[in-house]
Amino acid sequence: MRNEMVVSISSVIARIKNVLTQTMDLDGIWIQGEISNLTKHRSGHYYFSLKDKSGEMSCVMFSSYVSRLNFNVEEGMRVLVSGSINVYEQRGSLQLVIRQMKQDGLGDLYLEFEKRKQDLLRAGYFDESHKKAKPDYIENIGVVTGAQAAALQDVLSTIQRRWPMMKVTLYPSLVQGSFAPKSLIQSLKEADTHNHDALLIVRGGGSFEDLFCFNDIQLVKTIYSLNTYIVSGVGHEVDTTLCDLVCDHRSVTPTAAAQWVTLDQYEVMTQILKDRELLRQNMSMILNHNKLKLDSYKNHP
Repeated sequence: MRNEMVVSISSVIARIKNVLTQTMDLDGIWIQGEISNLTKHRSGHYYFSLKDKSGEMSCVMFSSYVSRLNFNVEEGMRVLVSGSINVYEQRGSLQLVIRQMKQDGLGDLYLEFEKRKQDLLRAGYFDESHKKAKPDYIENIGVVTGAQAAALQDVLSTIQRRWPMMKVTLYPSLVQGSFAPKSLIQSLKEADTHNHDALLIVRGGGSFEDLFCFNDIQLVKTIYSLNTYIVSGVGHEVDTTLCDLVCDHRSVTPTAAAQWVTLDQYEVMTQILKDRELLRQNMSMILNHNKLKLDSYKNHP
């Protein structure tokens, strides 16, 4: 290797970044695409992918530019963006740094979502008056999700930490793809016959397309007809599906759904100790009061 040069990966990435940023001039160019995997970070930055039928690219829009937008950015929205090319050196990934964005219509899936939402809303499937009240005490639940899904582990670990005496029954189902709605419906119908205190339908985060099976019309109608109190925990906080809207309670994540149906064993223990001390104090007061009365009777027969 005497005549060969050895360089670090970081220096190679830096060289690539330097070449791209100096030679790839995007000034005056509007890039068209559909937003996918949108994450609105608490810092105010937006992270998402911009895609069309043949390609996809990671994008970032920093909060200073986000604040200038005059519309609400949504998953599945078609947009025009302008900015510059960049290489994120820590991962060696190519990304667009967006400085401007404007609407270019809505994606087909998003339009379909809105149509279904309005139709079901008018038909009364999302009415608050139909939603069942949360049971006073929940000790037996069914969970509808993928058997190998990360969402299931989130639910189980949360229950184990908060209320390990909870009885949990899994009803495995597909949670993505064209066959998922039918699978979810079958699992929900089966779970509804087993007299659970509550049912959880959960799935972790994903793109608008990944979660679209939870916008199935027959799935919504099935959930509406269930006798059991049902909680949804689909996707992340920014994700909203028609399944969320029809369920008796919507939690923003699978973990939040598990928290909603469980007591916290440490909070319960703290309350028990407080109640025990209050009982002890009250009994002591009663005994002392009656002791004084007894002494009075003895002294004045």
